[in-house]
Amino acid sequence: MKQIALVGSPNCGKTTLFNVLTKSNQRTGNWAGVTVEQKIGEFKVGAERVELIDLPGVHMLTDCPLSIDAKVTNDYLKNAQPDAILLVIDATQLRRQAELIPQLLATGRPVVIALNMMDALADHGLELDLTELKLLLGERLVEVSAAKQTGLKALEKTLELALTSTPAPATEDGDDCACQPLPRNELSLEGLISAVDKATTFTGEPTLTERIDRWLLHPALAIPSFLFVMYLLFMVSVQFGAVFIDFFDIWLGSWIVEGLRWVLAGFGSPAWLIAFMADGVGAGLQLIATFIPVIGALYLCMSWLEDSGYLARAAFVIDGVMSRIGLPGQAFIPLIVGFGCNVPSVMAARSLSSTSARLTTIFIAPFMSCSARLSVYVFVGSAFFPEQAGLAIFSLYLLGILVAVGSAWLLRKTLFGRYHEPSILEMPSYRRPVWRNVFTQAGHRLHSFMLRAGKRIMLVVIVLSCLGAVKTDGSWGAPGSSDSALAWIGKKLTPALTPMGIGEDNWQATLGLFSGLFAKEVMVGTIQTLYTREDADVNADAEVPMPDFIGDLGAAFTSVADNTKAMFGLEPVPDADADVPLIADNPIGNLFPSAWAAFCFLAFVLLYAPCVATLGAMQREAGSGWLRFSLIWSLMLSYWIASNLWQLSLILQQPLYSSLWFIGSTLVLALVYWLIVKRVREKHLGEINVINIA
Repeated sequence: MKQIALVGSPNCGKTTLFNVLTKSNQRTGNWAGVTVEQKIGEFKVGAERVELIDLPGVHMLTDCPLSIDAKVTNDYLKNAQPDAILLVIDATQLRRQAELIPQLLATGRPVVIALNMMDALADHGLELDLTELKLLLGERLVEVSAAKQTGLKALEKTLELALTSTPAPATEDGDDCACQPLPRNELSLEGLISAVDKATTFTGEPTLTERIDRWLLHPALAIPSFLFVMYLLFMVSVQFGAVFIDFFDIWLGSWIVEGLRWVLAGFGSPAWLIAFMADGVGAGLQLIATFIPVIGALYLCMSWLEDSGYLARAAFVIDGVMSRIGLPGQAFIPLIVGFGCNVPSVMAARSLSSTSARLTTIFIAPFMSCSARLSVYVFVGSAFFPEQAGLAIFSLYLLGILVAVGSAWLLRKTLFGRYHEPSILEMPSYRRPVWRNVFTQAGHRLHSFMLRAGKRIMLVVIVLSCLGAVKTDGSWGAPGSSDSALAWIGKKLTPALTPMGIGEDNWQATLGLFSGLFAKEVMVGTIQTLYTREDADVNADAEVPMPDFIGDLGAAFTSVADNTKAMFGLEPVPDADADVPLIADNPIGNLFPSAWAAFCFLAFVLLYAPCVATLGAMQREAGSGWLRFSLIWSLMLSYWIASNLWQLSLILQQPLYSSLWFIGSTLVLALVYWLIVKRVREKHLGEINVINIA
């Protein structure tokens, strides 16, 4: 099957065109060796089916040093030899993005140029006369609007001609270094830009983007606007997603968990098999499904903001703040990626040219609340702050950002010094998000997260359901039994966590933190399994009643209506005695002394250590010395913050103890940081400065 490489600058409408051409015939993955999304789609060109390879967005192929996105695109074009190249250019940014044209023509492959967003010229105060440009570029230049799906037939005909043409030999420049410019053919950049300048006319009217930016980028309003947008992002995600959590919880709890239990009991299955299938596999599927609404809503909102053009402005807004802590504004993009997953966030730091900026970004990236942590926030938050869950979760995200900023500031003051390089940020125009793009991108991200998290959660739920049912005397009990071998381990570790509000009886939370070291999403599986009521003892000889499948399905649909009304304040949220049980009605609410203790626990979850996958990425990118520094700092800092937040609530009851705890823990934290920095300077700073990131 022939391949067409899809190339373009960020925000040129490349994703929209990819989705329009390939429709549902897409698959995603990562490029070999790097955590950069790879999308491949299929569509028909004439009578032939071809593959469309969506390459990472790049401004040019001559960045030196190459960013990871430019390296992926450059390597593919050099080594894969696609049958044709489809270059997408934003018509409203023609002069800047036209620099890619001679670089791609120099590869010797047939190039088709899709001049996209022709319908948006008037909104940007522009007019284009393409007469001279078409004489220069020939039939390869096609005017399209991917959002309105115009010009697509002409584009497909041009692609058909390109696929049947004979590729020209690539020009040679005698140097294969990736940092050297790609060779050009007889089309000079100067002549091309001259033609572009002649084609472009400015009407002089203020554009919509300029009018909006007068407010959103105003020095006095920019940061408050950014915080308000971030607050809305998490508030809408949590509030809207929570409407559907009970639906999956009730429906799958009846049809899978209790249904499996009933079927297995009817066949006389042993207790261990019932625990494995119903409380392990069934409960795992039920738990995974309850993540879908909130995580999906978050990805939808983030995709909407990204498609609108606001996220790039968010980097600009906090560029001043970032420079004060020793980072360029570009470092905000990897940190934003961390809200989805910390692993690509760490990997995305490769795009930063400064070693100190790259290492600082890797150091603070794990403090960004990933989607896996969000599942823990929702599970615990639904029990303790059902009406203020959005505000509580936003506070945790904000806490993570503040801790990241503070840690970066400390590194600048004690290790790296001030960052002096200027920041160059692209400011794409605002545009109405294309819902096809929003749903497609959010769907891919949700599918990737659920597939990765689902396998881990399922495994943990099954293992813990079985191990938690084995008592210390070797007999079989209920999962989460307080006299199980698993509980014994948790009770031995719990006293170390009592200063942060975890009581000695709350050993389940301790084991949840331990499992979270492997992957944060499995914490929910651990907590859900271990907080099972002890009176739910497994007895294979007891008669298991048949679930009311139809009635429970109706109750699941009813919960959606009731929760929607509650969200808009039309009805109170049903209490625990209502016929439709809420997910918040779970035993976890009885084992934390207060909602504030649960918040302190979540603060520790946010900060205490990244997952194993993130640790592996940090070691690859920054070395073992920097990894140990980051891990020790995150463990100490998270304990200091969580414990002092809890002691703050006890200051009136035990003022002397709480005050001494704050002073003592602060001195210990400062001493540990000083010792680590001293060792890094002596042993690892030279090693870190010569790390080969490529």
